Amino acid sequence: MSEVRDRGPEPAAGQLSGGAVERSGSFPQGTGLAILGPIAERRVLSAVRRIVHAVDLDSRRLLQQCNLTGPQLVCLHTLAEEGPLTARALADRVHVNPSTLVGVLDRLEGKGLVERRRDRKDRRSVSLKMTERGEQFVRQAPSPLQATLMVRLREMNQEDQSRLASAMEEVVALMEAPEPAGKEEGT
Repeated sequence: MSEVRDRGPEPAAGQLSGGAVERSGSFPQGTGLAILGPIAERRVLSAVRRIVHAVDLDSRRLLQQCNLTGPQLVCLHTLAEEGPLTARALADRVHVNPSTLVGVLDRLEGKGLVERRRDRKDRRSVSLKMTERGEQFVRQAPSPLQATLMVRLREMNQEDQSRLASAMEEVVALMEAPEPAGKEEGT
């Protein structure tokens, strides 16, 4: 737990003696954001860690089951749904850093599931296309969504599914770093 010093004359509500404020350390000083209580902070952190752990375990299961990791399978499903994309567009769609995507694509290309083609007009641009083998593979491949989660989501009514999806999107928005200044969408 970090301390923030306030030299005001009298401790305000939530302040400790000497002006120290109990805070999570999650928000930069001076942002005016609400202070997350220690119990809520532990619950949120525990929930996020449990999600990350479940995703990691499921990715290992996918690797054993179909010899692909979760990110590789998500890339294949995205290419199957959207057709050929540039590497940058795929990275944006699957929320992976472009430099990380290079390794994912190397492995997919090595397995004969994806091919890269340089644009003849702009050699810096690389187009990604699924091979016939990739298309056959993705038709038989499991969903990249954890099986238990998929079953339980299907048991929920549409309103609850939508509410959960919105809550998850809100958590993601809270966790994401803002785009760097000057970065335009899709660049």
